[in-house]
Amino acid sequence: MGDFTPNNQTIRDEIARAVKALKIDESAFGEVKSQWDDIVDKTVKRFVAAKDYKEANMRWAWTRFNQPYASAVFADDRAYKRLPEIIEDDRAWFFAEESFDKFWIYEVKPSLIPLVLDETPYFEYYVVSKKYDWLLCENHHGRLFAVGERVIAKLNGIH
Repeated sequence: MGDFTPNNQTIRDEIARAVKALKIDESAFGEVKSQWDDIVDKTVKRFVAAKDYKEANMRWAWTRFNQPYASAVFADDRAYKRLPEIIEDDRAWFFAEESFDKFWIYEVKPSLIPLVLDETPYFEYYVVSKKYDWLLCENHHGRLFAVGERVIAKLNGIH
């Protein structure tokens, strides 16, 4: 991941550019357009300590997890390269942070996330199980967080 978003491009633009350049089909890395509120609401209720949805936007949710988690920083500053070692699911939700309270959500094949992130500027992201039983997040400090027994065990096993 690079250092910044050039030429006033949005993260959404950068992801679209990367997906196109990599010739990834939309069915494998597609923007969510109709279920957005439901996905965010379920994610927040499952993983973030808050009184209500409006209070609990996804910004810095890694500071407010409501259950046990593990975290790690990798010496090569490439935590996202470890995602395929951690995620076993065939599909997941991918939240890409645009700004303080704006995220783009994609339904993805998790194995494609590192490829896309290699082609985009740095941004915080979350990867969430479609069953809402685990969450992974890389924050702006390069720390990878894992919530959910299965991904905690996997993260601890590789770090």
